Amino acid sequence: MTNLNRELAAMTKKERKEFQREIARIEREQERKRRKRRKIVTIVVSVVAILAVLALVAWAVLTAVRAANRGPENMLSDGIVLSGDGTALTATPTAALEWGADPVATAEGMAENQVNMRLYVDYSDADAASFSTANLEQVQQWVTAGYASLEVHPVALSGDGYGLRAANAAACVASFAPDDFLTAHTALIAEQANASGGSPTNEDLAALVSSAGVTIDGVEECITDGRFNGWVEGATDRATEGALPNSEATLESGSLLLVNGEPYTGAIDDPAQVIAFITKVIAPTEGEGTEGEGTETPAPTDAPTPTPTPTP
Repeated sequence: MTNLNRELAAMTKKERKEFQREIARIEREQERKRRKRRKIVTIVVSVVAILAVLALVAWAVLTAVRAANRGPENMLSDGIVLSGDGTALTATPTAALEWGADPVATAEGMAENQVNMRLYVDYSDADAASFSTANLEQVQQWVTAGYASLEVHPVALSGDGYGLRAANAAACVASFAPDDFLTAHTALIAEQANASGGSPTNEDLAALVSSAGVTIDGVEECITDGRFNGWVEGATDRATEGALPNSEATLESGSLLLVNGEPYTGAIDDPAQVIAFITKVIAPTEGEGTEGEGTETPAPTDAPTPTPTPTP
């Protein structure tokens, strides 16, 4: 017989009932505490699960926002840099600009004795179309020959419409087929210049770029999705918020050419004036250099002198 049994046997009937009631009370209390613990655990688990779901939703939203506003490859400066080796024109590869990051301005003087040309273009702007129609062929010759680099910055000053869609299309080509950028640029400019009414859709622009010869995988889907619309809006805001990088100039219209940081303000459809401006910008200033010796930078017209391309 155990000690408990002996104690129970020694108790009176009344004492045994009191003892049994106390045991029952203790068991009820323990059960109450177990239920309370289970309830607390259930609440904690539910809260953790809800927080986990919210974290996943927040991560998904943030990822979507980052993807929607991430820049194209090869445009870390908000522009694509093109240069040549005498025979071919190629784009300078760069990483994409991440959402919330600041563009990295292209260093002036990328190559020795090379003119730095920077073109800001709103594809819906008639002046931009006129400038490129009159001057782009000549500029492309200089770049291919290695006399100059060309950095093109697509913007959309109107905020929507053709300017936004065309800038997105240009960014898609820069990201997926960078060496074909000028081909797409020329087609987008020509579409604006020849527009007789209406506004091309993303699908129209994808077909336009493809018919121009840009058929690399990924370009069409990128254009039709409007993948870089968010980046175009951000790049436009950055380009218009003050002085442009490596320059005191500001972007006030849909067409702006900077040569070594100096803005061109001459006739937009006169290649001869463009050549004269470039020559003036890069010509040595009297008295510059050490001990009175000027430091010369050959003009694109030095070897040989390019002939202005007549305006069609």
